Amino acid sequence: MDHSVEQPAAEFSVIVGPNGTPQLHVKIRDKAIPIDITPKQAGELGQALLATSVIFAPNTPLPPVGYKVEKLHLPVAGYRAGTVNNHAWPVLDVVLHGGANFVLRFAAENADACGKDLQKVASLAHQNAQSSHPQQT
Repeated sequence: MDHSVEQPAAEFSVIVGPNGTPQLHVKIRDKAIPIDITPKQAGELGQALLATSVIFAPNTPLPPVGYKVEKLHLPVAGYRAGTVNNHAWPVLDVVLHGGANFVLRFAAENADACGKDLQKVASLAHQNAQSSHPQQT
């Protein structure tokens, strides 16, 4: 099911507000509405917006009317690993089901540990899948 809709007449941006805190700007037609938010609220809104991009991806069943979109496990559709700043920082460019993407920058030791942890849990997931669906001989 394609959930595409006509582009709404609203624009969103975040700036550093006059008090040195995040300020969400919602622009509807010719009117801009500044809303002071906390860093925690910014993180929660970001998670909800990424979840929304997944929930409303084509061929995804819609939740019921009134469903409150919050954070969820975000399904990864693709990724690229690389480095930035002359190989100083490992990065992981993640593409979500629905098309949203973001880049995670790691300290080298965190990237190494994350990669090893993912290998461990992927191995467990493979084992679990095989024991859940034994092959017939």
